[in-house]
Amino acid sequence: MNTTVYFIRHANPDISVKDDMTRPLSFEGMDKLKELVNTFREIKIDRIYSSPLKRAIQTIEPIAKEKNI
Repeated sequence: MNTTVYFIRHANPDISVKDDMTRPLSFEGMDKLKELVNTFREIKIDRIYSSPLKRAIQTIEPIAKEKNI
């Protein structure tokens, strides 16, 4: 049995928000999410793990929704 692990760094954050835990993605970062979803569209994913940082969750959430994870 093979296991493949993908590490995805969060998209561009909104640096105007100073609190690291609640710093969201910038508009540019949000635009990049479409590309990320397209990249993983045909790849089977069983589980998704994320740090609790808002921008990390925002980055991975579209893939999770697309794959019903």
